[in-house]
Amino acid sequence: MKLVGTTISHFVRRVAIPLKIYGINYEAIDASVTTDQAVIKQHSKLARIPSLVLDDGDVLIDSDYILAEIDAMVPENERLIIQDPSNRRHYGQVLASLTGAMDKATAWFYEAHRRPKEFVWAEWAEHLRLQLAGGVLQVEENAHIFADGSEYLFEDRLTHADIAAGLVYPLANMAAADLVNAESCPRLAKLALHMNSLEAFKATSPS
Repeated sequence: MKLVGTTISHFVRRVAIPLKIYGINYEAIDASVTTDQAVIKQHSKLARIPSLVLDDGDVLIDSDYILAEIDAMVPENERLIIQDPSNRRHYGQVLASLTGAMDKATAWFYEAHRRPKEFVWAEWAEHLRLQLAGGVLQVEENAHIFADGSEYLFEDRLTHADIAAGLVYPLANMAAADLVNAESCPRLAKLALHMNSLEAFKATSPS
């Protein structure tokens, strides 16, 4: 199994971290969309990361779909998903907010920091920054849906929602510290600190 993409990408890490937690061995192919298009296109002509090359040669794209396939590789009670069907709607919406924020983090970075300065659209960059912050704040402001007294968001168990929070909160805090910080987001700030202390997070951190 091969995971294609640089761990600078939070979407690549979103896949790599569960692989580590599940104990699924894989070969990491470090490839950036800005410098390694040829390598990425060898596995997916969409040239987007991550992609996961399975042992049978099939290539999976899109982090949500890849995670669904990875989850199916382990026993049901070990999967990083909710177990109580009554939490399905809230869990899905929390994941949508956090991964949406991750998407806006990428767009903001490219607009504000990758585009030549003379071509940066400042108003659009600010719009993206506010969207990034908004996705995180939306989750924090709905903290009433989360498990009471747990270090995790749902059912006192680690899920993909916690992983997404651990990835996106530091990005939002970096880009929009005036909006996303330990005072405005105490629950997510604490969760992100815990998540980034886990070995699976450390092992996939960009070098």
